[in-house]
Amino acid sequence: TAREFYALGANLVLTDMQQEAVDKLASEFEASRVLPLALDVTDAVATKDVVQKTIKHFGHLDIAFANAGISWRDGASTMASCDEAEFDKIIEVDLLGVWRTVRAALPEVTRNKGQILITSSVYCFVNGMANAPYAASKAAVEMLGRCLRTEIAYTGATASVVYPGWTATPIAKVAFGGN
Repeated sequence: TAREFYALGANLVLTDMQQEAVDKLASEFEASRVLPLALDVTDAVATKDVVQKTIKHFGHLDIAFANAGISWRDGASTMASCDEAEFDKIIEVDLLGVWRTVRAALPEVTRNKGQILITSSVYCFVNGMANAPYAASKAAVEMLGRCLRTEIAYTGATASVVYPGWTATPIAKVAFGGN
């Protein structure tokens, strides 16, 4: 997605829990058009700080892409057998991390009549098993996006929800037993 936005002329702020990961991706782009930052979306202050660094570096923020997702560390788990702390962590990142990103970016994006993109998943529509916190959080961010679209319509800004299917990501590899 970052590569597509870049090809269309966008400047990029890349975030990940690991600075090395964003630095590696950032190396693919012209340095003046990219700002790679480590970010833990469970930290509201850090999330707001990324928005402020974006404005300081590029002068504005037009599009915010709220894209956060984790799942079980060691393979699928049912609601009856899952670790409660891990269940909570998935909701914290996948739902509340997206909400924190939206909330931090909202004033600048609405001021610029920009757009907020929210990543849900086709999993929010699928009757699955052994991944309840991921499915629940992706269904919740879908509704968060719908509500946001209505709430900001009067500002001239927009909000959209994207629903990626199965892609070769670390989450999918764990879900499919490494395949």
